[in-house]
Amino acid sequence: MADSKRMEMALVLSAYDRASRVINSVSNNAIAKMARLKKSSDALATSAFSAGRQTLAVGLMMAAPLAGATIAAAKFEDKMADVAKVMNLKIGSSEFAAMSEEAKGLAVYLSKMPEDA
Repeated sequence: MADSKRMEMALVLSAYDRASRVINSVSNNAIAKMARLKKSSDALATSAFSAGRQTLAVGLMMAAPLAGATIAAAKFEDKMADVAKVMNLKIGSSEFAAMSEEAKGLAVYLSKMPEDA
């Protein structure tokens, strides 16, 4: 009886030893594959981030003049609203439109050099 228990024990230990080798091999292969995948995904993420950053920079460079023009237009409208208040004109009226045309002509005239006038 003791011999059969020893045989069973030896058989279980032998099976455990073989199974643990297979499990360790599979586990090590999975860890190595995960490390390669992480390395390639890090490289991909870095290049994607870099491409995104470059696209953002180009977009900002293209939008900057438009933003400047929009700010200038808003300031101009504020000034014209102030002029309309002082002159007691309603914005959009024919009198306001005539005054705007006169202001544009005056701006062109004032921007000329004396010898051009």
